[in-house]
Amino acid sequence: DGSVIAQPAVTTAGYSTNMTFCVSGNTITLAWPSTHLGWILQSQTNNGISSAGWFDVANTSTVTNFPATLDMVHPTIFFRLRHP
Repeated sequence: DGSVIAQPAVTTAGYSTNMTFCVSGNTITLAWPSTHLGWILQSQTNNGISSAGWFDVANTSTVTNFPATLDMVHPTIFFRLRHP
């Protein structure tokens, strides 16, 4: 019919940020600001320093928080956000 609908642009921040966390029972919930919606949560169980071994956590580019189960068999785990 010739009408035009304008959609607001969705922007993803290009600067780093901090994550917060909350532990309840055996669940840790990580959260980051809505300005970083689109960033991807990554994890590794090595030493957190090595650039190798980081992997993307599935489906985290569409959320700003992520609950993870704590594993006492492998208690050391590291998280970071990656700009897409």
